[in-house]
Amino acid sequence: MSDRAAILILLGLILLGSCRIPINGPAGALVSNFQFEPEAFDSFVGVSRARYNLSQAAYTSLSIVRLTDEGKRIHVITLFENLFEAKGSHDHMWLGDTDEGTFAPSGTYIGVLRAGSEHYETVVRVYHR
Repeated sequence: MSDRAAILILLGLILLGSCRIPINGPAGALVSNFQFEPEAFDSFVGVSRARYNLSQAAYTSLSIVRLTDEGKRIHVITLFENLFEAKGSHDHMWLGDTDEGTFAPSGTYIGVLRAGSEHYETVVRVYHR
């Protein structure tokens, strides 16, 4: 992949991360305001929190995938699966770790939230000083 193509992909991901739109979600979506705060963090010294609002109670699942330079997605960690959550605001912490218990390397990740039959994504970045 050329440097220019890599830069264009990265810019696209940055824009996608700032849009906070549902993926495959209908109008009047079940989830709103899905984002990580902070969006970029050093996992050696801090955490990021996935935050979102549910318009009604639903079973939810949250996982993190890593984007490769080729645009492939690699599973990093499942934070929870089939968790029943009430209507309202929700906040879940990601330490920047993997299912294997190690620190995830620096890079761009996607938080994947499933609520009921809907699917949402947002960007979170990990760096190490």
